[in-house]
Amino acid sequence: MYADFKITVWERITIPKDLEKEFVILAKTGKIYSVDSASILGNRILEKYELLLDTSSIIKPENNGGAPTIEIHSNENELKDKIIWDNGRKD
Repeated sequence: MYADFKITVWERITIPKDLEKEFVILAKTGKIYSVDSASILGNRILEKYELLLDTSSIIKPENNGGAPTIEIHSNENELKDKIIWDNGRKD
């Protein structure tokens, strides 16, 4: 058995000086909306990436569109992984 917990956490990339203006324009126009989408400026932009674990926060289902943020799995064997409980909305 194992449990999965969904959290939020900030990511950080350091923008190279020569890409700063273009980055701001692309972010303001919605073309950059995540670390992954920033790669439209090339892989160099992802060279200084940090996952800021000290910023992690729990999420409740009501802040996740009603979807679960905790799942308990029964893994009796590798072929039979089954969610036996979650805290998602039960409509």
